[in-house]
Amino acid sequence: MAYDGNGTYSAPASSWNPAVADTDISATDWTALLADISTALSTALCKDGQSTPTANIKMGGFKLTGLAAGSTPGDSLRFEQGAKTVQVFTSNGTYTAPSGLRYALVYVKGGGGSGGGSSSGTANGGGGGEGEECWKLLAAATVGASQTVTVGPGGVAISSNTNSAGNTGGTTSFGALLTATGGGGGTSGNNGGAGGNPGTGGSGGDYAMAGCAGANGSDTAGTIKLFGNGGGKGGGTGTQGAVANSGGGGYCGTSSTGGGAGATGICVVYEYY
Repeated sequence: MAYDGNGTYSAPASSWNPAVADTDISATDWTALLADISTALSTALCKDGQSTPTANIKMGGFKLTGLAAGSTPGDSLRFEQGAKTVQVFTSNGTYTAPSGLRYALVYVKGGGGSGGGSSSGTANGGGGGEGEECWKLLAAATVGASQTVTVGPGGVAISSNTNSAGNTGGTTSFGALLTATGGGGGTSGNNGGAGGNPGTGGSGGDYAMAGCAGANGSDTAGTIKLFGNGGGKGGGTGTQGAVANSGGGGYCGTSSTGGGAGATGICVVYEYY
């Protein structure tokens, strides 16, 4: 047996092993010894890649070092390839690709629409719609050295005691590679405004999800409440979108504030090496 199961090789006992001075050596024993050594060497893993493992290799708590960076499916990863960094944009800016970047997962979301206004003391404007969300996995070569990031603003708030539809949120984009549209403004509310349409229709994404529509305004005074991430119906105060890209709340004419502004969009870049 060439190895003992723990990776230790011992030559078989014979007229060659242990050697005894002035003792004849058997040709049969010599042939058996060569065969055993040949088996042992054939089991060894060649450093030049000629041989392929036939079982799992136990590392015994030790590390594989000096690995090249994996580049195709099935390759192993170096430690730094499993790590990621993140860049977040809540306003317009320029994305600069870091050294060693291999892939970037980009997330963009449009701004929320503002809530509709009302000049009636009992009717409410509709809540603004939520901005669209889009994701895209990009190779470093596609990203290039840099990309212009445009973050969609939230829809501008409507003045108090104004029977007016809310404003649409702006589009968020990552260069020309990925865009997400903003949510629609809520409609005016003297007769109970409809909620703003959700953002939809962006481009370039591997996956895109429309935002939530804003809540309809009722024809009686109520209280502000969230409807998904779309703005709540009017009820005395038009509240700005409270979470990223939500629509603003609608407005009831008894309040000193108008339809709430939509929340600003966002762009997040997850970087993989």
